[in-house]
Amino acid sequence: ILFFLLQLLNGIEDNKTFFGKKYVRERPSVLQVYFKDKWNYFDVTILCFYVIAVALSFVPSYTAEEFARVFLAISLVAFFMRILKTFSAIEELGPKLWMITAMVI
Repeated sequence: ILFFLLQLLNGIEDNKTFFGKKYVRERPSVLQVYFKDKWNYFDVTILCFYVIAVALSFVPSYTAEEFARVFLAISLVAFFMRILKTFSAIEELGPKLWMITAMVI
């Protein structure tokens, strides 16, 4: 009886089936779950701009340095916008966020 149960458990682990029926639902991929929130697209864009800026800063050219500064400035402003969105859920920070937003704009 113990041997039968062990073989049954082994078969379940290998095939993910129980008597021919699928008993485990397919889980969505990690990227599908991550990109359900639209703000995560914004985060990936910020990260891409930052990586481009760092890569351009290593190119020994004046124009590349200027483009690196532009990409770094864009990523910094976008990162600040993301932080403002994150902290907007905290009620105590509300007036301070309005002041910071007024200073930036």
